[in-house]
Amino acid sequence: MRGQVWESTPLVEHNDRELMADKLDAFLRAVPRDAGPSGVSMDRDGVPNPEDIRRAVQEMVYLQFPLAATQEAGHG
Repeated sequence: MRGQVWESTPLVEHNDRELMADKLDAFLRAVPRDAGPSGVSMDRDGVPNPEDIRRAVQEMVYLQFPLAATQEAGHG
């Protein structure tokens, strides 16, 4: 990715609560420090509480940023 210019058009996944729950679960497993601000509790093994996840995604908007390389940095 380094050395390239990237372009992205955000995609809003506001209606797919199941997808949002899966993505939030995966994100919080990778970055557990964000569980508290997200309103999600974690168990001792670092697993997010599924009920908290379901509740949290009702108030969230999930955005995807698909990337497309446009050119190398410094060229064009």
